Amino acid sequence: GARMFEKVNVPILGVVENMSYLEDEESGKKSYLFGQGGGSETALALKTSFLGEIPLHQEVRMGGDHGTPVVIANPENPASIAIREATKSLSGMLGL
Repeated sequence: GARMFEKVNVPILGVVENMSYLEDEESGKKSYLFGQGGGSETALALKTSFLGEIPLHQEVRMGGDHGTPVVIANPENPASIAIREATKSLSGMLGL
């Protein structure tokens, strides 16, 4: 998908790795179900910024199904926190 944006001269501002890991709520242990480091490797290959990892969390899906983003429905959810951090990084890059 990223190469398509390059072909039509749309800048790639960064990479966010979605569904990066599953975190055990009690222990905090992260399980990388789909491997680890793919987002950062992709960012390096594309010569762009790696903006962060968004954990796999049921509330993200539920928010999408119900039309209320997890960052609104539960700001303290680990995915909400990760999304805000990625947003801060992107905002800083854009000078916002």
